[in-house]
Amino acid sequence: MVRECEKLSVKEILGDYEEFAAEKVELYIDSENKVEIIEFLNQEYKKVRRILFHVFKNQYNRDLYGKEEFSGKTLNITAMKFKGSASGSRKGNERIYCREYFVPQKTGFKKVVLIALYAKRETDKKTKTFVEKLGGYDYGF
Repeated sequence: MVRECEKLSVKEILGDYEEFAAEKVELYIDSENKVEIIEFLNQEYKKVRRILFHVFKNQYNRDLYGKEEFSGKTLNITAMKFKGSASGSRKGNERIYCREYFVPQKTGFKKVVLIALYAKRETDKKTKTFVEKLGGYDYGF
């Protein structure tokens, strides 16, 4: 299923914080889920900074940002992990599921689309089904 996304400015989330001068990573956000994701990111400022550090350095950290490979349908799906979330209205184990696109013409260059916010309970069948559904999403840039 082809969905729409918009380019996301780091300044939109972190203000004028200049540490993240990403040259090889572009951030995008799913247009349909943008408001919910941005609202959550604004509540999690400190953790977002730590996670984006890993995203922009092309690093994976199983506690903050990592691959969610449940099956062949989820090969390019990753998750920003907010365990112990500061947001009082949530359960404290939220994920923002993302899709990575690697651009073969530019070595090491990738696009990361923030797709959906999900309150993860455990690795259960419901979560696996949700993530596999996201794996079927495609974005035209």
